[in-house]
Amino acid sequence: MKRIYLDHAATTPMDSRVKSAMEPFWADWFGNAGGLYEEGRLAKNSLTESRETIARLIGARPDEIIFTSGGTESDNLAVFGVVNHLGTKSPSWDLVPKWHIITTKFEHHAVLEPCQQLVKEGFDVTFLDVGEDGIVNPEDVKKALRSETILVSVMYANNEIGTTQPIAEIGKIMGRELRAVGIHCNFAPVLDVLTNPFNRVIGKRSFGNDPHLVANLGCELMRGLEEEGIMSCGKHFPGHGDTNHDSHETLPSLAHTRKRFEICEFIPFRAAIAAGIPSMMTAHLHIPLLDSENMVTISRQVTTTILRHELGYDGLIFTDDLLMRGIAGMMPIPEATVRSLHAGADMLLFSRDLEIQKKSLAELKNAVAQGRIPEEQLQASLSRIKHVKKRYCHHELERLPLSVIGSSEHREFLTKLS
Repeated sequence: MKRIYLDHAATTPMDSRVKSAMEPFWADWFGNAGGLYEEGRLAKNSLTESRETIARLIGARPDEIIFTSGGTESDNLAVFGVVNHLGTKSPSWDLVPKWHIITTKFEHHAVLEPCQQLVKEGFDVTFLDVGEDGIVNPEDVKKALRSETILVSVMYANNEIGTTQPIAEIGKIMGRELRAVGIHCNFAPVLDVLTNPFNRVIGKRSFGNDPHLVANLGCELMRGLEEEGIMSCGKHFPGHGDTNHDSHETLPSLAHTRKRFEICEFIPFRAAIAAGIPSMMTAHLHIPLLDSENMVTISRQVTTTILRHELGYDGLIFTDDLLMRGIAGMMPIPEATVRSLHAGADMLLFSRDLEIQKKSLAELKNAVAQGRIPEEQLQASLSRIKHVKKRYCHHELERLPLSVIGSSEHREFLTKLS
């Protein structure tokens, strides 16, 4: 019996024909559990019916469709695991001359790289083209199937890369509506990689659990905002996606090593820096293996040494709200103000409480007078602030009418995505 292994997210590709065929069988949790797409959260109802539908689409028998778990972390192992199991251990496959795999030229690296390696080991791999919209034609998959096919993986091109295109347009819609009400800055994109599915404070705000996908989508949203003259802000450096606690309520701690940050959390921030993101926001986190003494917000090691010097970022740096319990519960807010600025932040956020702001400003003036914050650092921060004000707060930027907000054009675009 031939078996075709499909990542479970392949049940919710963006191709409208496949989507329409699958819709009657979706329920709450069958699909892409990373939470990037709403339709990925609609599924679970019936594996049997789903299997039958996909089998009809690609011309296979239902019992030949096997769903595997998804997620970047498992893709690489899944490819090799399926190939090794069916290609070398199953007696019924002994007479097959050459094992065959179908994927795309635009597949996720966690699938593409092992497939390229398998070619070197003698496997026959078909790398399908994708359309301009990032979608693989189901007919191309059907034509490529043959008796030697043991693996089909077109999940990334259909379910993820295919959806990057609207992100920039969504950013432009946000930008136009923000301009209509006179707002110059949007604290987005969220560049946190949601590696912890129980992380309720980041949750749906993240683009997903794949750092490369978060990087791609984050940069696209940034591009859309910037095209409309709105300053974007990447957050929450160095990465808030794997926490178990909400920094609005308490101070979360992460035990990650620097190497872990390099291969996961830093990837979207590096991409955004390369794309020219104008501002970043730091996180209220304690990460002992990056700075054993100080939480990120007041850590010169993280803000200046790592973000400024090692990652080469020279844009504006915001703190997160200094009234959040993640920092306000650790020290007096005026002290947090001074230590945040000393760490390397340029802009300090206060969501409320004018009296606290006045006390913090007084404490800050005292610190400057006492030389606790170097003059050259203050001048560098002022220079960055003046730069973004000149770029985003000028009168030449057209103020759009309020009718732009929720306009029929914007609603129509968003309806097509739902």
